[in-house]
Amino acid sequence: MTTNTPTPSAPPTTPHDATGPPARPWIILVVDDELDVRNSLTTLLEQSLPGTKVLTASSGRLGLEILERERVDLIMSDHKMPGMDGIEFLVQARRLRPQLPRMMFTAFADKTLAQRAVAEAVVNDFIAKNLTPAQTVHKVEALLRYRPESPPEESNDGAEPFLANKRADGLLVHQGR
Repeated sequence: MTTNTPTPSAPPTTPHDATGPPARPWIILVVDDELDVRNSLTTLLEQSLPGTKVLTASSGRLGLEILERERVDLIMSDHKMPGMDGIEFLVQARRLRPQLPRMMFTAFADKTLAQRAVAEAVVNDFIAKNLTPAQTVHKVEALLRYRPESPPEESNDGAEPFLANKRADGLLVHQGR
């Protein structure tokens, strides 16, 4: 089930195809099987980033349907979901829209999972669900402004890197405390 879905009038193109910052309003796709998480992220992001619209999907399959018909600027996906997990969803999302930044979030963050997300889904960020709201907003905003030719800066927001090094392509992997 999806919520907050606008009419399909918007083409499935994104400002990330062009140079410069994305045009407002930003549109973020949040994929998580937990309604409370989808609602919390929607409220947090829409209130913290004025003009931002959050589309939600309760499964990877529904997330892919949204990507096929809607303009999206950022994809955020949980890892553990019934059916298609977050890595499988993000791999398929990358095939559909390779230019979009992808973030994986999970309550079960560990180094092995982070490495899989990077290797298989080529995520731009990997975070634990226990980041503070301010840290989450900061990471989302950094990815909304992300360009492959100018990787996001390592933040100074108190989030400790989950993996020891920053990759050459600018990937930052973070875990809350």
